[in-house]
Amino acid sequence: MRIKEIATTVHYGYRRVHVMLKREGWQDNHKRVYRLYQAEGLSLRLKRPKRNKSNGKLRDECLNWELSVTRREAKIVIEKWRQFYNNERPQCGGEL
Repeated sequence: MRIKEIATTVHYGYRRVHVMLKREGWQDNHKRVYRLYQAEGLSLRLKRPKRNKSNGKLRDECLNWELSVTRREAKIVIEKWRQFYNNERPQCGGEL
């Protein structure tokens, strides 16, 4: 089927396939193209989320941290983290 040929060669979705078929003179509407696209078992690849997952872990750690910590203890913890972050952790994109 022409839909499968178009969709698999360039990984187009059903909307782009519909446009390509219209350019070739097909009279089918987008709903029919979608139905046939699904019937052929075609689908686009799902994109990965672009956010950094370590931010979520840090947020969870912060939320789970007890709030009964004194200001002095908090400053000590933050300073230890800052020293680790700036000096000891491997730098992203650099040589290890």
